[in-house]
Parts: sequence; C-alpha cells; structure tokens
Amino acid sequence: MFAWYICTTAHLIMISLNSRRITLTWPLSGSTRLEPVRNPAGFLTACLVLLILISIGAWIFYFRQNLTLSYNDARSHLNIARRMVDSLQPGFAQIGSVWLPLFHILELPLVSNDYLWHSGIAGSLISMVSYVLGGIYLVRISGKLRFSTPAVIISLAVYCLNPNLIFLQTTPMTESLLLFLTIASVFYLLSWTEDLNTSSLVKAAFFTFLTTITRYDGWFLLAYMGLAVAYIGKQKKGWIFAQGNFFLFCTLAGFGIVLWLFWNRIIFGDFFYFVTGPFSAKAQQDAIMYQLGLATKFDFIYSLFVYLFTIRYNLGTWILILSLAGSGMFFSSGRYSRMVKVAVAALLTPFVFNVTSLFFGHSVIYLPDLPPYTWFNDRYGVMMLPAAALAIGFLAGRKKVFAALALAVIVIQFALMYTGNNIITIEDGVRGASGEYLDDAAAWIQNHAPEGLILVAASSNDALLFRSGLPLRRFITEGVRRYWDVALAEPSAYAAYVISHRGDIVDNHLRQNPDFLNNYRLVYQDSFSHIYRLDPGTATPLTPKDLP
Repeated sequence: MFAWYICTTAHLIMISLNSRRITLTWPLSGSTRLEPVRNPAGFLTACLVLLILISIGAWIFYFRQNLTLSYNDARSHLNIARRMVDSLQPGFAQIGSVWLPLFHILELPLVSNDYLWHSGIAGSLISMVSYVLGGIYLVRISGKLRFSTPAVIISLAVYCLNPNLIFLQTTPMTESLLLFLTIASVFYLLSWTEDLNTSSLVKAAFFTFLTTITRYDGWFLLAYMGLAVAYIGKQKKGWIFAQGNFFLFCTLAGFGIVLWLFWNRIIFGDFFYFVTGPFSAKAQQDAIMYQLGLATKFDFIYSLFVYLFTIRYNLGTWILILSLAGSGMFFSSGRYSRMVKVAVAALLTPFVFNVTSLFFGHSVIYLPDLPPYTWFNDRYGVMMLPAAALAIGFLAGRKKVFAALALAVIVIQFALMYTGNNIITIEDGVRGASGEYLDDAAAWIQNHAPEGLILVAASSNDALLFRSGLPLRRFITEGVRRYWDVALAEPSAYAAYVISHRGDIVDNHLRQNPDFLNNYRLVYQDSFSHIYRLDPGTATPLTPKDLP
C-alpha cells in the first residue's frame, strides 16, 4: 500500500522537477532586466525539501495534539472510503452521492488498514502530498510569470507558511488536494497560452477534470477555464482554432461531471440526486436555515462581506491588504498580455464560486464575529491563498522596498496568528459546528454493545461511528440498502441497537413506529445522542418523553 503512494508521489514530483519550461529569475542590481536562474532544478529541489519538512513537521505536531481528526468531515471522508471494504454491503456504491469521489478513491489503498484508518493517516497523507505539489506548481507559475527570485520566495512563503493551510494539510480534508489540482490546472493553461502546444492543453484539461471529481468548486473552475481557452485561442489564431481547442478542453475536462451525473442515475435513479436528494447540500442548508437561518441568502452585499471576512480570517488582515494591492497592480500592469492575465485570473474563481453559493443559499459560513457567533465552514477562505501568494509575489518583485515590506508582513502576520491562537480552521474544528465531538456516545457503544447490528444514520452520525472503533459492518446505514429500508419499517428484524438524535432520518421514521416503541428501551442519552437497546416483551413501551 505504501509502495503505491511512494511511486505515485515520486512520479508527480519528477514531473515537476523535470520540466524544462520553468524560468526563474534573478534581479540585476540597478536594472529592471531579469536574468534566468542558472540552476532552476536545484532551486525547485530546495523548495521541495522545504515543503516536505514543513508538511511532516506540522503533521507530527498536530497529530500529537489529537487535532488532525478534529473535523467531523475528516472522519466522514475516512469512513466513506472504509465502507467500500468494511460494510454490510461493501463496494464502490458506498462512495455515495454527496461528496465527489476522488479523495475517497485515493484513500482506498490505505484505509483498509485499521491503524491507518483510525489514525487518519490514510487521508492525511493525501493532503500532505497535495500541499507539497501545490507549492511546487506555484513556484512554476511564478517562473512562467518571470518573477524575480526574491519574489518567487515571498510568493511561496505566503502559501507554505500560512497557518491555516499548514493545519489543513495535516487533516483528511479535501482543501489541500483541491488547491494543488487548481494550481496545476492554471499552470498548464498558462503554458498553453505561451506555446499553444496541445499537450499543455491536455494537461490543463486533465487536472481540471480531477478538480471536478474532488469538489464542486472544480465545476466552476471548468466553466471559467473553458471560456478562457476560447478567448485565448481566438486572440491567438482566430475562431476556428478557438472552437477546436474549446471543445477538446471541455470534452476532456468535463468528463468527470458526465461520470458523476451517470453515477447518480445508475445508483440512485436520478441524474441530479446529489442536488435534490435527502443528503444533498441543499437539504443540509434547508435544515440549517430552519434552525439558525441563512443570512446571506439572496443578499449579495452580505454574501460578499461574509466571504471577504472569511478570507481575512484565513490569510490575515495585512496579507489580505497586500494581496489586494498586488492584484490591482498585476491586472493593471503592462508587463503581461491580456491573455496571460485571463489565464492567471482562474485562481480567482473560488471567490466568485463561494460568494455565489452563499447568495443562493447553497453554502453557509459562520464566523465568530457575526451572527450566530460561531464557527462553521471557515476553511473555505483558504481557497484564495494561491491568488494572494502570486499577487504579493508580483508586488514584491516591483521594488526592493516592497519585497522587504512583504517579508515583514508575512513574518509578523503569521507569528501573530500563532501566538494569538487565531488559526480559525483549528477553532472551527475544536469549538465550531464543524467539529462536534460525539466521544461519550461512541465510548458507550464501544463498551456496552459487544454484539449485534446497530441502526444509525451515517449522514448525521459518521463521527460517532468512527469514534466507536467498531467495524463498520456492525452498522445499518443509508448505504446498506439490503437492510436499511426493512430496519426503518421494522427495526427489531435486524437491529439490536438504535442510535438517533432529534430530527435525523432514524428519529423521523421511528418516532411513531409501533415496533420500535414497543420493543426498544432507552439506555443512553446526552445532549445530542439517544441510544436504544432491543428489549422485546417489556410491558412499558417508549413514550414521547423517552425520545430525543
């Protein structure tokens, strides 16, 4: 299993190091002329070593503090992959319909090992490799843009020293993977803009394809990249060339979306089940809107404000200010053609995607300084990090005083974030809604349910299943259709235990179910979970006060 990952990682790193197209530059004293670095491969190797050391060091630090699995979603990502090999009904159908499949497929070779699954290493390793390769491709983009060497270093520092990304890359979360794939997509689009080589366009399409099966952000990136290819092609060689390259790119890059639509149709009977189904993001947002409200829905100004605030939390106030200044200078500069600017602007698509998602109520972000004064999905702001890194790198390359200012801001900003415990992605996982721990209920199940099947909705209790340490084949969940439908109608037919909480699928189905009310007894409860044990023949049925 490890050999597979080592070979894959080595292959990707060699692709990065062996590129002959990268151009790094040294500034000449008293001159604006740029001179190529004599040993770009050596420079990249040094960057690679630095990124690996930061990645491993951060993982050791956060793993020892039990923070790498602080997110409920991290444990769910591990469980989804694990259910493909450990379930009452194992197989690829366990991928489900909500989260896109790439991250879980990459976990599959490792997650079958109990230790790698429960420690989270099976997912953390993917994030760590992605963090390293994302940094390498960011350096390559800087080379394409002919940044001076100090500017390249500062650009990389903004990316690789960001406390929120450093933490996220130690977790089994998808942000680090999406960042890498996005940066690589933009690099190859920029390469195609430069040489119009079909192989560059195919590589751009390949990495964009991977983003579309990682997170839905990638679908928006695909749309923008397709339009960029059409525009650049027309500017370079006219409409016929533009049309051919547009269809080539979209056919290859859009194949993942086609696969996902047909997956939902074949497995769930609806092309758009991931949008309309009971476990979809829309269903989750509807539940949140009912409980806490969605203040950003259909309010563009507030959506914009919330996402800008989220970026500020993830990057730091002064890094955000510098990046805005650098972006303005970059897009108004005469150094680059409009086509190059269009290619680089692909890194801004997460901004438009997240503001749009907030506006239409397809996403929610809660920040501690805004109502309802809690944390949720605050990590979404880290997606603007590559754009900020390049903007500040461009600013630093203009004058030596700008480089000195940028370096000082990076050091001071990130130091303040560490010393002030102001790393919002950690706060969200530890104190926010993204990381509600279910350890007590999980411990009870582990110690008091030695045998028998357990009926539970994984969609709202996956963290509990993970923390219980029990084999996933002990649980009757939504993905086990062979038992799930029967168990909801007649739980005593299969389930020795039932776990529910107020408003979840199991609770909604069993609240008025005579078989459940007459045959199960409440044996554990806390502020979130209720656990019932099969106890047929007891004279006292459950009453509403016994239910959550």
